[in-house]
Amino acid sequence: MLESITALIPWIQYPATALTVIGFYFLGSTHAKMRQIGFIMNLVGNIVWITYGTLPLQIGLIATNVCIFILAVRGYLNNRYGIDAKLLKYMREIGLLNHKEKENL
Repeated sequence: MLESITALIPWIQYPATALTVIGFYFLGSTHAKMRQIGFIMNLVGNIVWITYGTLPLQIGLIATNVCIFILAVRGYLNNRYGIDAKLLKYMREIGLLNHKEKENL
């Protein structure tokens, strides 16, 4: 049983690659729904990559995909709810951004 599972490990990278590449393609869309689909595909792809990396314990691959996963969650929330825009507006209101920073944003 364990031998059959370890024989499948190299094949996990193909769906992970497909999900990641297609997800990034959708991220380039001008439509918010398509970008949301892209973020979700990237999230699933990252989970598959993390799974692939844990079996032979590839720390670099795991760490990279955990970081990309966190950034994809941030991007999804920003795309869906505009969290970054709301945060910047709040920071301007309470004076955390100085005059020069306000001009650049």
